[in-house]
Amino acid sequence: MQHRHLTGTDFTSLAALDDVLERGEVADWLWLRDLVASDRAVARKVLHLCNRHRMYGTSNLWARYVQSLYGDAP
Repeated sequence: MQHRHLTGTDFTSLAALDDVLERGEVADWLWLRDLVASDRAVARKVLHLCNRHRMYGTSNLWARYVQSLYGDAP
């Protein structure tokens, strides 16, 4: 995914993850799904973003996914 206003290669920064959650396409979300399932630190960031940046449908979907993997505390 081409991130707007972001440079570098850290695609796990809060800004990059927020961009994927807000503007990502199916391929981006599949990448994020696999990353969240394998990396608890990224799961925590996604949960943080879902709680702080309410995105219609997206926030609930991703928060529930993280919680289904790790319970209430990833």
